[in-house]
Amino acid sequence: MKFDSNKELINFLRKSGFQESNFSDIEVLCIHLKLNGKGFIHLKEKVKDRKIEIARNKKEEVLIKGGATEISKIIGEKHLFKTSIPPLKIGKKTFCFGEKTYIMGVINITPDSFYSGSRFPDVEKAIEKAISMVEGGADIIDIGGESTRPGASSVSAEEEMKRILPVIREIKKLTDVPISVDTYKSKVAEKAIENGADMINDISGLKFDRKMVDVIKKYKMPAVLMHTSGKPSVMQKRTKYKWLLGEISAYFLQTLKKLNSLSELTILDPGIGFGKTPEQNLYIIKHLEFLKIFGRPILIGPSRKSFIGYFGGGEKPEERLEGTIAVTSLLAYKGVDFVRVHDVKEIKKALSIVEALKGVEKRDVF
Repeated sequence: MKFDSNKELINFLRKSGFQESNFSDIEVLCIHLKLNGKGFIHLKEKVKDRKIEIARNKKEEVLIKGGATEISKIIGEKHLFKTSIPPLKIGKKTFCFGEKTYIMGVINITPDSFYSGSRFPDVEKAIEKAISMVEGGADIIDIGGESTRPGASSVSAEEEMKRILPVIREIKKLTDVPISVDTYKSKVAEKAIENGADMINDISGLKFDRKMVDVIKKYKMPAVLMHTSGKPSVMQKRTKYKWLLGEISAYFLQTLKKLNSLSELTILDPGIGFGKTPEQNLYIIKHLEFLKIFGRPILIGPSRKSFIGYFGGGEKPEERLEGTIAVTSLLAYKGVDFVRVHDVKEIKKALSIVEALKGVEKRDVF
């Protein structure tokens, strides 16, 4: 998709849910141009013998020099939104994007995850559940050894590994479906990879453990990078944003810069329920298009979360299946690439109807 002018770009962002009440058009433009880092950054191009500069000064003010015509030509010729995402290989499976929403099944090797139906502290039961999910249509199995529900306390890396490594090893013997490890600790991630994990699912977006970047680079490992406002123990006390979508975008920009060329291995998750109010969760879901600015697959984890109950979808997690089906169906219709859920079989059935609905125009029905 090309934008022939600054105005066209801004209009696209507005329609996608961006709110620029506290930000100028140029600041939004700089997010598009990926110039949102710290320091003094220059972009210089020659257009009909004229130089264009986009930069930041010491006060972090955005500077732009050049006429609107020349600037629009640079945008149109040099900077494009990606309308398609390249395939991504995870384990032995290659995921292609744009036509289908893939399902990630959740297994928690914990005694205290917020939904009782996802707790499998017993190794044999966890393995049995994983195989059941695969048979039900799971495309990825996500295994976690620490609860990240709001208010949860952390556990040691040693305890986390004790919980998850035996399960990863045994599941790997029984299926080729990729295994994701839900952890923000680099030590846990590395050991999980050595025991067969195919992907890292980091709720901190590489923020909590700086060495996680090194693990991804060392193993060239696909990774889900999630936005959160803080650790689970404090995140729900940090739900005030000047510009929700813009701040999430800036968060991902900073994170992707850490990986450089390996950012092509990433999947982005805006972190539903992680440092957001119920209304903010709905706003993100409604305006998911804003994440497409990065040209990466999008993952959403709405399953049985409290915002569903807040809007009448069930007081307890055990009562939120119908609400979860409603939200995941909407997400699939909007083109989300992955949904992370507890109820694989039920969600698979719902998404099959959504995919049929989306494909009606491609079929000759008359």
